[in-house]
Amino acid sequence: MERSNNNYNSIDLFKLIMAICVVAIHTNPLYSCDNKTTVSIYNTVVGVANPFFFLSSGFLIGKKYFGGGAK
Repeated sequence: MERSNNNYNSIDLFKLIMAICVVAIHTNPLYSCDNKTTVSIYNTVVGVANPFFFLSSGFLIGKKYFGGGAK
């Protein structure tokens, strides 16, 4: 029985991007910005980071727990 090693490069790339968003959440770089549209877009983009980590972790743990999928 062969065991395949699945690499999820796209998940790794988005984890890097979302890690930068988490840093942005904690440092608040747009503190002095008065443009409400810019702040709204910023809050929407960085607000996706926490749910992304929750879902991607659940996906990867589920793949490990339930197996690698189709053979």
